Amino acid sequence: MQQKEKKFEPIKMPIKAKGLADAQVQKQITTDKHPQKKIQKQQQNPQSEERIEFQGKINKESIAAEILQNGYVQSYADFFYVTNETVPKLFYQPSGISLEEHFSNHRIHQKYINQDEEFLLDLKKRLQNAEENAKYQYPDKTQALNEYLNLAEFFFTEYQDYIVAAYFYKRVIQISRQYTEAKAEGKGKLGYAKCHYQVGLIDQAIQILEESMKQCEQLQNLDSVVEQMSTELIKIYNRMAQEYEKGDNDQIAQSLKYYDKCREAAQKAGDLESEGVICNKIGGLYFKMQNIQKSIQYHHKFLEIVKQLHKEDSKQKEMEAHSSLAQCYLKKGDVDEAQKHLESYYALAKDQKLYNSQSDAALHLAKLYQSKGNTAKSLEYFQQHFDCAKSEKPEQKSRKLIDRARVTYGIAKANAFMDNYIKLVANSDKNLKALLDWKSKRDK
Repeated sequence: MQQKEKKFEPIKMPIKAKGLADAQVQKQITTDKHPQKKIQKQQQNPQSEERIEFQGKINKESIAAEILQNGYVQSYADFFYVTNETVPKLFYQPSGISLEEHFSNHRIHQKYINQDEEFLLDLKKRLQNAEENAKYQYPDKTQALNEYLNLAEFFFTEYQDYIVAAYFYKRVIQISRQYTEAKAEGKGKLGYAKCHYQVGLIDQAIQILEESMKQCEQLQNLDSVVEQMSTELIKIYNRMAQEYEKGDNDQIAQSLKYYDKCREAAQKAGDLESEGVICNKIGGLYFKMQNIQKSIQYHHKFLEIVKQLHKEDSKQKEMEAHSSLAQCYLKKGDVDEAQKHLESYYALAKDQKLYNSQSDAALHLAKLYQSKGNTAKSLEYFQQHFDCAKSEKPEQKSRKLIDRARVTYGIAKANAFMDNYIKLVANSDKNLKALLDWKSKRDK
């Protein structure tokens, strides 16, 4: 029996898709047997369209969904982090020291959690811009880093939300390390350390800054970052030093350690004024510990610095330095050096017409000359002590100081009179005429 020959129809090849849109059309041609019915069904069920249009009031939930729909996964996570009180560890797990570990991953949010539409939409825009510029196809990450830095500084300054600020500073650090952006990494670490300091994690802040500054000092063109880090360390070291300076000798030694670090930071920052203030404090602490020679060394350094500043209050600070040095030299028993600094103090007070200060210096000089046996010079300064106290401006004049100066000057005059009389009597066998002349003047 003759077998019928089979006829084979040529296989229909699919139309080659030119792009994503053509591929979608081809899929519909090959799978939809009844395209007209499909169109009618879509018209009846608009929710089946690929893009869902959100209707009604804009809120953080709708914006978060829209961010995710736009394909910005990192921005979605960031938006969720910022606008929710408790955040899963999934979104933020920094290694090492972290603010999240300190706060057990729970944050008390500011009022922006339920902020208005304008705030939420602006946040969405900024997050998406930052993520877009951080993508691999853009080799220059400067724009992305600036966006994240601006976000961090915004939450730091505007809302004082240091946890959220630290979150974005950490992002800057991560991107900078990945693309070897040393300057941006330094700025990120500086901000990250400032956040730790603001919430009371001072030791961690110091550790971050010290390690970061060592790295920056080894690289070129990072002087501005080193200067900013040094300025921040001055503030932190100074605070730590002040906490210890009123304790016993062991605590004062700890205070001196922080002040010394503070002085080094001031030198790196080029902050001569802060360096001078720190030297003055170090000198005062060494005096308290009875280390007079060290105290003199730092007070002299303070004096040298304030002479270079040429600022409005430089003269007053110069007076302060002379006063401290005079005190040190008197403690040491070097009366001549003490006298030099007291006279310098007196001259500066006189030049600025600070009569109370001038009166105080005159009193110390009067006592110093009295101890040296120079009665005439001593009496001269006792009189200056009284005259200056009277000459002070009415709003700064002290009645008690004037009365005390008057009594002191009276006693000094009496003592000078007695000293003179005793000398004349003692020498009467050699010079009787001098004693008689003195008595004749008194009788008149």
